[in-house]
Amino acid sequence: MAENHEINENKGEEISKSPEEDVEKEESTIEEEEIESPSQQLEKERDELLDKYLRALANYENLRKRMQQEKENIYNFGIARVFREVLPVIDDLGRAFDSLEKEDMENKHDGFIKGVRIIYSKLINILKNHLIEPYDSEGEKFDPSRHEAVHVVESDKEEGTILEEVEKGYIIKDKVLRPARVIVATSREELKETEDSEEKDNKIKEENKDN
Repeated sequence: MAENHEINENKGEEISKSPEEDVEKEESTIEEEEIESPSQQLEKERDELLDKYLRALANYENLRKRMQQEKENIYNFGIARVFREVLPVIDDLGRAFDSLEKEDMENKHDGFIKGVRIIYSKLINILKNHLIEPYDSEGEKFDPSRHEAVHVVESDKEEGTILEEVEKGYIIKDKVLRPARVIVATSREELKETEDSEEKDNKIKEENKDN
């Protein structure tokens, strides 16, 4: 009986130890699965380095584009500033050239006129080299972003139509460098409203002066 009791106790100990052994075995298996092979580690490091390289390359490209854009903006600003001051001179030369051609009916100053024409053409070519070009406005619809109205005239044409170009407009790379100064058509009713509004404004100014 004593031997059977000892056997049973030993069996109980073996039975009680078996779940713990199973847990240890499972943990050991998990640890073995989590351990990466050298080739897996190399692939992971390679992917991380490639990702860092691509990010750095993208950042560099964005920086390069931004610096290039800023450089172009500074250049365009400088060019625009200079040519805004030059354009009135070119306008005056063009008007002088037209006037000479109209007045010299007998071609007495033909050589001088040809010389002025050559100078004017060279100046226009300089503008084109910097992507600055004039644009026509007569007959177009008035556009505040491209035109400056210097006068409004009653006309049978559609309201807002540009009747005459007083001073030519210029663009630089599709952007307005200088708006064209124009005379715009309007209806009689619109003209009357404008005149009444101006008269009212003038009266208010006079009253303010008196006060």
